[in-house]
Amino acid sequence: NTTSTLNGTVNANNFSTTVIFEYGTTTSYGSIITASQSPVIGNSSVSVSGDVAGLTPNTLYHYKVNTINCGGTSYGADQTFTTLCTTPAAITNAATSVTNNTATLNGTVNANNFSTTVTLEYGTSTSYGSSKTAIIGLTGTINTDVIAVVTGLIPNTVYHFRVIAVNCGGTTYGSDLTFTTDPVTVIDRDGDTYN
Repeated sequence: NTTSTLNGTVNANNFSTTVIFEYGTTTSYGSIITASQSPVIGNSSVSVSGDVAGLTPNTLYHYKVNTINCGGTSYGADQTFTTLCTTPAAITNAATSVTNNTATLNGTVNANNFSTTVTLEYGTSTSYGSSKTAIIGLTGTINTDVIAVVTGLIPNTVYHFRVIAVNCGGTTYGSDLTFTTDPVTVIDRDGDTYN
């Protein structure tokens, strides 16, 4: 999301040739990096590259390779790439308000400044099988508590759950946690209780 390797091919035509890459968010470029292989010599095609950092996530960049020797300067064609988004951070937190058929599932998500959809999935195994959306379009760069109240659970049953956060950078899964629903309590005519 903030780095890239720029690539090109150069033939020095038997003269020591300096190789640079220009790059930026327009065809005016604005930034320059020297290729790792510079200077290039010889009379055959040589692959050249340059590593750039400090780029802006989810941004289109232009770049081209330039060669400079005693014969003058040659410019490669403009090429483009788009940096990736920053994936969200997601942490599954302990379930709360657990009854015999309901529970509140909790998590913490950092959208890392890209619109993020947050769901909590749950089920009686790590295959889960059910999910509930907590937030659509979470943004910002702070840790945000997210919840989903689920109902219709089976009493006295172990459930697995985890938080999932999805944005343009990809999907992040929180760790698997479990909770156990309460048993159903029955009170008979004599006032005795049974689970």
